Amino acid sequence: MRHMIVGCLLCIMGLIIAGPAWSGSLDKVRKTTKSDHSNDDDDKKDNTHSFCLFFCHDDHDTHDRYNRHEQETAAPSPPSCPATSSYYLPYPYAHKRPGRSVIVENDLLQSTPPVLDTQGRVVQNAQYFCPEKTPKPNKTYNSAGNLFLGYTYDLEGVHMPEFDLSGDFGTATFRTGWIYLLEKDGDSSNRLILGDLNGLVRLQKSSTLEVRFGIGLRFLVDWHNLNAEIGYTGILSLNAFPHKPWVISADLDVGSLGSALFVHTRETLGLILGPVELFAGYNLMLILGNGNKELLHGPFGGIRFWF
Repeated sequence: MRHMIVGCLLCIMGLIIAGPAWSGSLDKVRKTTKSDHSNDDDDKKDNTHSFCLFFCHDDHDTHDRYNRHEQETAAPSPPSCPATSSYYLPYPYAHKRPGRSVIVENDLLQSTPPVLDTQGRVVQNAQYFCPEKTPKPNKTYNSAGNLFLGYTYDLEGVHMPEFDLSGDFGTATFRTGWIYLLEKDGDSSNRLILGDLNGLVRLQKSSTLEVRFGIGLRFLVDWHNLNAEIGYTGILSLNAFPHKPWVISADLDVGSLGSALFVHTRETLGLILGPVELFAGYNLMLILGNGNKELLHGPFGGIRFWF
């Protein structure tokens, strides 16, 4: 696997070296996303006012809620069992199973009696647990992840190698991705770095379909002077495992980047070979702002490692 990763990186470097001349696309990206900082003071006032609308309250309101809480004497109800539990396979279609995860049905809630001392006082409360009707298979896990290495050849001549790292913990996913944008003109070059940090939630339990929605931050860093533009993004992500060895993936990001509107979509079709996926697809980024528009798009391919 180490030799495979090194080979992929060497291929990407070869494509960059053999690329066409500078077309000015990245200068347009700078102009499109540049923020206007002249109204920072007004923005701070507006942000403070908006924050107070949602979170500020007076002490009288807090006191009333506390009194109502103290008057509630009903004992808390025991927890309930979810109908099913989900566990991840080491990689899609592992152990000759469909999809990427295993769904296990849970039984009714059960509990152990409380533990009393010699004087009848409770020293340990009742313990609740959710037994499974069928035991989960061996070599399944509560967490999983994948490492995504790809390369987009923009039709205007911008090279876009990237990596994407995701960690899945139950229904929560943490994900970061970074794209290196390179435009060449002879011996000179123009460079930007585009990155994001996202938190997502899995919307349903299915062994063959994963749909996630989340929010995050997006960054555009100018390689030459280290200036940065920051924005917010909402992301919708889909992974489908219709039949071995195929994987269908699609992502849609919509949000801001500096003062610009940022839209990013990526679709791939992959072939699973054990824990390794080879994929190909299409990548598109649209940036609108400051009276400018920049579209970066082109064929996309790479390799993904599931773990």
